Amino acid sequence: MPFEIREGSGSIFENDNKKSENAPDYTGTVKLNGELYSLALWNKIAKSGRQYQSVKIQPKVEKVPF
Repeated sequence: MPFEIREGSGSIFENDNKKSENAPDYTGTVKLNGELYSLALWNKIAKSGRQYQSVKIQPKVEKVPF
């Protein structure tokens, strides 16, 4: 049985495939209202020196195999 993401939850993993300094530190997927969304997370440091995470969420686009 294939893994299925449950409504209102998801997973995020360390990005082992970073190709640039601007690439996210973590990537993942979450399911909201029956739709899948891609997550990207960056570890950041504010001007005050405090650490935080910046997050981006957008509709997941399935890659089409060639």
